[in-house]
Amino acid sequence: MKDDPKKNSRSSWIEFLRNRNPLPIIGFLVPIAHLLSIRGLDRGILFVFIFPALVATWNLNGSSNRRAILASYSFLLLMTIGVVISKYPQLFPNLGGVDPSLPPHHDRALSWYATFFVIYIFNVVPIVWSTDNFRRHKIGEPTELRRFTCWLMLCSQIVFLPAMVGLLYTEMGLWPMF
Repeated sequence: MKDDPKKNSRSSWIEFLRNRNPLPIIGFLVPIAHLLSIRGLDRGILFVFIFPALVATWNLNGSSNRRAILASYSFLLLMTIGVVISKYPQLFPNLGGVDPSLPPHHDRALSWYATFFVIYIFNVVPIVWSTDNFRRHKIGEPTELRRFTCWLMLCSQIVFLPAMVGLLYTEMGLWPMF
C-alpha cells in the first residue's frame, strides 16, 4: 500500500520547521505582517521590502558562514525593532519622509526599513562577502571572488561608510533624540 503524497508532503514540512530555529521565522514574519498592514502601499514596493527579509531568512537556514548568519540575524532583528520604533516618534523625531500620504507611524516604519536595507545592501553585504572570500583564499578553499575584487569591495567601504553616516543623519532622519 502506497503512502499518501499529501501526508508525506505535510510531514516533511513539519520536520523542516521542527529542525529550524523559530527566531528567524518570527523575525521575518513580524515586519512583513507590519508591512502588509499598511494601507495604500503599492504592492511592487511591498515586494522590494519583503525580498531582502526573505533572503536573510533563507540565508540563516542554508549558510554555514558565521558572519553571514550574524548579519542575517541582526538584519531581521533591526527590522523587527523597526515595528516598535515607528510607534514612538520621541526616539527618532526626524525619521520619516518616504511617503507623506501614509499615516506618520507607517511612514516612519518604511523609512526605518529603507534605511537598513540600504545599510545592509551597500555596507554589510560587501564586507561580509569579501571577508568570507579572503578567509577562503587563506585556507585554500574555492572562492566566488578574486582577491583583487575583495580588496576593491573593502576599499569602496572607505567611501561608502562616511557617506552613509551623512545620509542617515541628513536624509533619513536616523538620529536619536539624545
